[in-house]
Formats: sequence, C-alpha cells, structure tokens
Amino acid sequence: MFSTTGGRTLQQLNQKGNAFFIPNPIDASLTEKAAYELEAKYDLFFAGRKGEGNQWTRALSLRTQAPEFRYCFVNPKKPLWGASYLSTLAECRVGLNFSIVEGEMYASDRMAQYLEAGLLLVTDRASGYANFFSDEEMIFYSNIEDIMSGCREALADDAEWRRRANKSRERALQIMSSELVCKFIENTTFQKAQPNQWVFGGC
Repeated sequence: MFSTTGGRTLQQLNQKGNAFFIPNPIDASLTEKAAYELEAKYDLFFAGRKGEGNQWTRALSLRTQAPEFRYCFVNPKKPLWGASYLSTLAECRVGLNFSIVEGEMYASDRMAQYLEAGLLLVTDRASGYANFFSDEEMIFYSNIEDIMSGCREALADDAEWRRRANKSRERALQIMSSELVCKFIENTTFQKAQPNQWVFGGC
C-alpha cells in the first residue's frame, strides 16, 4: 500500500509492514514554460473546494490583511480545469499551498501542480516538508504574519522570486519526480532496494 500521508496515519496503516509513504509526483512534461520564465499577471494563487477545512478562511484573511498583492482566487462554484487551469497558474508568482490537514507530510495534489507550474509555494511548517525543502525553496509559515512577511520579502525583488521558484522546482524534480516515485513503487513491490535519490524513507 502506498499513501500520500505519513506520520501516525501511515503507522496505523503499516501494522503489517506493507504501507509506504510517497509524495504526489511532479511531472515537468505537463508545463511548456514555468511561471518564473513568464510575465506574471497575479502575485498569489489559490484554488480549493468550499468547505475544505479552514483553507478559504486563511486565504480570505490574507487578502484582507495584505491588500497590496494581486490575488487570483478561483471561485469554487466556477472551477478551472485542464488547460485553463494550467494557463492561469502560469500567470501567477506564488501558490498558497493550504491543505485540509497540516502535518504528517500530507499535501493536496495542488502542491505538485504548483511546483510543476513553477510557482513559489507558501507551505505550513507543520506539514513536514521543511525537512526536505529549504527556506529559500519555499515560504514556510506558522501563522498569517509569516505568510505576509514571507510573500512581501519574496515578491519585493522580481529576479529573486524567479530564482527561488526555479530552485524550488528543481528540488522537487530531484526528489519528487514521477519517474522517481514510480521507480520507488516498482522497487518496493518487487522487494528491491530503494532508489539512491529516495529521501522519504523515514516518513
């Protein structure tokens, strides 16, 4: 069994020793050009279904407290799909990586989508991903003040935002690529050694 949640949840599934953590994989082929290579129309992006935890509460609170940013929030009643979704992501600089549950390495597939698109991510420090990405590669936060200060710092210099977003995407492709995740699943299934690049063995 392979799970995109780690921690205690995975331990409960792993009572027979056959449950393993995998991150949502990154597939660079889905993006022709990364957002950091293009001109941006928006600063902050978020899309999520209404009623999912407190994600929208955080997003709307941020917009109220930091009105200087250009926001692209996708109306849950009018979602974007396919090429429209990807083209909109390409117009943004930072993705708000808010999840229903923060912790245990859980992350919605939006994390993979934002990274594929070349956005710099805002991610809860409690998620566990701070163990695998540096503070240069993601904007980690513990409260809304951290989000505001982190976004202001990152977006104050356009070249710096592009450098950090590029670095984040390169790191994600190094440790979360679809090829690597599939290789881990294959090797685990056939009881072979983990790939040398695999960093999630302790999750």
